Amino acid sequence: MSKYFTYILIVCLIVAGCSQMKGTRRLMSDNEKTFRANCRSCHVLPKPTEKESDEWPIFLKAHSEDKDIPPEDLEKIVEFLQSME
Repeated sequence: MSKYFTYILIVCLIVAGCSQMKGTRRLMSDNEKTFRANCRSCHVLPKPTEKESDEWPIFLKAHSEDKDIPPEDLEKIVEFLQSME
């Protein structure tokens, strides 16, 4: 009887833990989706302190010259990187 109770308790705890995880999932912004679509295939997400806010536009312009990233997407990527600070 105690083994049965232990199994039921474990299952209840697992179900309770999984149901709480649903609320912790965050939605990606359009800017983050744009970053992931254009940059994430080759680059990991940078650390927020890696660059100052005003450095990101210069950095991206220099590193995107040989890429076909539309200017509006570059703006979204800059906004996303700046929002990480």
